[in-house]
Amino acid sequence: MTIVRAADGPAQYLVVAAQDDRLVAMAGAYQPEGDANTRRLYGMWVSPDSRGMGIGGRLVAAVKQWSIQSGASEISLWVVKANETARRIYLKSGFYETEETQPLPSNPELIEVRMILPLD
Repeated sequence: MTIVRAADGPAQYLVVAAQDDRLVAMAGAYQPEGDANTRRLYGMWVSPDSRGMGIGGRLVAAVKQWSIQSGASEISLWVVKANETARRIYLKSGFYETEETQPLPSNPELIEVRMILPLD
C-alpha cells in the first residue's frame, strides 16, 4: 500500500492510496477562506474492497501532518451521522463530535454532524 500526496500547497491538499497500480482511497483538505487556523477534511473515500485495512486512519494522519505543517490549530469535517464506520475512524484519530448538525446538501434526508480535531 502506498500513500501519495497528489496535491500539496499551503491552502489545499489531496492524498491518495494506491495498491498494485490501482487507486483505492483518497482524502482532501483545504483552508477555508478567511480562516487561517482551520483545515477542513473532505471527500474521504476508501474502496469497498480495501476497507478494514487501516487506510482511512493513514489518510487522516497524512491530512493531520499537512495541517500542522501549514500552521493550522484544528481540523474540522462534516460526516453523515449514520456512517458509523467513518465516525469510528475519526473518533479513533482524535476527533470529537460537536452538537452542530446540518442536512447533507446532496440528500437532505441525511443529517451530518460536525467533528473537530484540535492540533495543539
